Amino acid sequence: MGLISTAILSAAPVERNADNDTDDTTYIRAAIEMWRSHILAVPGSGSILGCVTYNGVDYAWRNNGSAAVMHKSTANGFVEVDLGETIEFDTGNNAIVSGDTLIGLTSGATCTVNHVDLLSGTWAGGDAAGLIHYTTHHGSFVVGDVLRTTRLSPTTSAEVTVTAVAVSWPVGGLYEFDIYNFGGHSGTRCLYGVNGVGYGFQFDGSSVIFIRTGMTTDTPQHVKAHKNHLFYSFSGGSVQHSSLGVPLTFSALTGAAEIGLGDEITGFESVPGGQMAIFGRNSTAILQGTSVDDWVLSSHSFESGAIERSIQGFTEPIYFDDRGITTLSAAQEFGDFKDNVVSVLVQPYLEQRTSNVTASMVVKEKSQFRVFFEDNTALYLTFRGHKLQGATVIDLGVKVNCCWSGENSDGTEVLLFGSTDGYLYRLDSGTSFDGSEIAASIRLPFHHYGSPNLNKRFLRATVELTAKSGTSLTVYPDFAYSDSDAPSSIAQDFSFTGGGGFWDAAIWGSFVWSASPIGEADGYIDGLGRNLGLLIIHNATYEEPHTLHGLRVEYSVKNRRR
Repeated sequence: MGLISTAILSAAPVERNADNDTDDTTYIRAAIEMWRSHILAVPGSGSILGCVTYNGVDYAWRNNGSAAVMHKSTANGFVEVDLGETIEFDTGNNAIVSGDTLIGLTSGATCTVNHVDLLSGTWAGGDAAGLIHYTTHHGSFVVGDVLRTTRLSPTTSAEVTVTAVAVSWPVGGLYEFDIYNFGGHSGTRCLYGVNGVGYGFQFDGSSVIFIRTGMTTDTPQHVKAHKNHLFYSFSGGSVQHSSLGVPLTFSALTGAAEIGLGDEITGFESVPGGQMAIFGRNSTAILQGTSVDDWVLSSHSFESGAIERSIQGFTEPIYFDDRGITTLSAAQEFGDFKDNVVSVLVQPYLEQRTSNVTASMVVKEKSQFRVFFEDNTALYLTFRGHKLQGATVIDLGVKVNCCWSGENSDGTEVLLFGSTDGYLYRLDSGTSFDGSEIAASIRLPFHHYGSPNLNKRFLRATVELTAKSGTSLTVYPDFAYSDSDAPSSIAQDFSFTGGGGFWDAAIWGSFVWSASPIGEADGYIDGLGRNLGLLIIHNATYEEPHTLHGLRVEYSVKNRRR
């Protein structure tokens, strides 16, 4: 057994100086509200267009009037990300490559090259023309500048034809991302994105490279990295992928290709066996193989597809189609697949929202699939393995315009969503809806306790849960299927003292000293009936989340029901 350092104190601990528990609670809540007042919207106007966590940093996109702007979260709030500039060149005769230092012989300006887009001609032919992207630079290049690289000095490479233009995204769109490592080194893991209104792009944490595929309307709508290729979908059912291992190159000469689905594409997702599902609105296809040399596209269904923004990778692909929430899993026959509708019990709720999906995510820590709708609500489905365990409807109070689930730099799960109000929210964090009270309820099914035809006098209920001290619930008993002849009962308030832990097992500072790990509270529910149902309600702003474990009911048997 050894010791592993998990944290280092940066300052001496400061003891909270309240004289009693009541004051301590007051001070903590005041501190929460003070820090909440420092939370600001992402700069700009309108909705959040996209959000993602990459290399431990949260990013968000929002319009500023003339362009969409990328922002990153810092200790001082959201700040705009400098995307750098581009210059156009022609008469290129010596190749300029990423990492080169360029010098403008006329202007004296210098820059470090992020990427070169060769749009026409060849370097060998002396007529190469295209774009040079850079972020780090000194001075400004001018039209007519002769470019020289320090790597090839004193040989010149090209001539500037258009002065520098700041890199920016077009207004609008809705962003979608995938993170993938095409280089095999820990430092080559990049973020790939599309927005449906501009070029697809690669971001490595410091510079953005716009990826040109050669399409006349080069505005990919969905993105997926698969088998060391970068896949895009375009309007009309076109799927295009990059050259093998080169996500920035879409040239048929080096292995890029186009695949037609025959249906408007709504997204991609990996499936068991190293294959990829390509979803249309009314069809599903499976792509097998490793490259253009052996791709095989087989149809899975000409009738069942997926609603856009609802597709996620889980233990198997899960998505929302016209039949409900559906999973796509490998069948026993090799290379074949079957789909399974898992949302039968909540189908009436879903039928009203088929055309109102705004986003979806998977929460790995809770084995949940979440799908969000236009009316500010969401459906959470919880699984155990491949089996659905439960479903619940959530009203977030704001619209989820885009979302992201991934991992932080320390491996913890991060759940983000951007709304129409310009704020970036973190789900499953804190104790409130951005300062507003969380109202929760659960209605337990009527239970006859093994004797459906015997009347009973119900005496007392004991609720067991894991919760911090001070958690309170209100319980409403209901007897005999709410029969009007059954006597009504008064609602009972249950308060819990818990939140304790086990020595050498609990995390220091996260439990209540000397309290029970599982809290219990009793309440009298005096009433008559052959069965009992309970409505449990919880309304709170500052109380920590709790987990309901069990319910014990005391009763005495009376006469047989007549």
